[in-house]
Amino acid sequence: MFSQEKIFSILKIKKLLTFFSGILIILVPFLSYLILTGALQGFIDQSLFYARAFSQGYFNSIMERSFPQSYFQFHLFNEYLSSNAIFWELTKLTFGGIFIYLVYKKFILKNLTAADFPLFITSLFGLILMRSSLGRSDWFHLLFVLIIAGALIFTLLSRFYKLQKNLTIVLVVVFLMVLSRPWINSSFLQKTFYKYQTYGKILGEYKHYDFERGKEALLLIDADNDSMNQLVSYLNLQTLADDRIFVYPWNPEVYFFANRRNATNFDTPYAFFTENYQNQMIEQLKQNSPKFIVFNESMKFGGLTPDSLKSVNEFINSNYTEKETFGPFQVLVKQ
Repeated sequence: MFSQEKIFSILKIKKLLTFFSGILIILVPFLSYLILTGALQGFIDQSLFYARAFSQGYFNSIMERSFPQSYFQFHLFNEYLSSNAIFWELTKLTFGGIFIYLVYKKFILKNLTAADFPLFITSLFGLILMRSSLGRSDWFHLLFVLIIAGALIFTLLSRFYKLQKNLTIVLVVVFLMVLSRPWINSSFLQKTFYKYQTYGKILGEYKHYDFERGKEALLLIDADNDSMNQLVSYLNLQTLADDRIFVYPWNPEVYFFANRRNATNFDTPYAFFTENYQNQMIEQLKQNSPKFIVFNESMKFGGLTPDSLKSVNEFINSNYTEKETFGPFQVLVKQ
């Protein structure tokens, strides 16, 4: 006869085995398909690229390097405030601050309660998630960690309100100011610091594009604007408004600058595109027959290079030949 505790243990093990078996039934076929199509390797490479990039400070700081110039470049600072990077920093402070405080409360104060344990686990999970493939720079991936951070913030505010009402009110005001940052940015910061930007224009330390759609863009003094100027000018002269082009592997701004439509549905391909997606791109290229393909052999972004999408790359090299070159951009025409 088994004891009651042993019976409960056996039932618990059976439930766990049933649970994980259900996961494997879905996971094994899915992963097998990704492995056979080669998409899993591309996904892993891209995930490692972003994790490594963030660890090295990508998009986590206002400026990636110092600028030895004679004025404060407000447009860089303003761009940082207007982007999702500021949310990233606040999220990192939320997770890190809660985690460090609870560790301090556990080992130094020695008064960690059962109610603190969910906060500890959630903050630790958030820190790990920020370094995973979900912690990328675009808004939709950042939203995952923001949801968790928001739940933690409201939990802490409800606790603080019982202890420090005044402090809670101050924190809520700060929180609302962060959420309303676009209005604060446009009504206060831009007007206050605009003079610094005008100093830069007087000193001539900005570069601009020559074409109409790029005149508002501000480029650093060492930026290569000639190649894009020549490329856009060539495309505008050699194509009509209804003509289509294709930019490979990744320079979507060319479509906007040249005001020409993409011959495919893929403005920003990914390195882990399967053969199915690549075949769709090829079929759309055959059907729409772009007048030019802008090929950037040196382009590398998020692990994406021309060789990442082998079928598309082979199709372009087999059916198109070089006509003009502007810096890193090769303008290809059909053979």
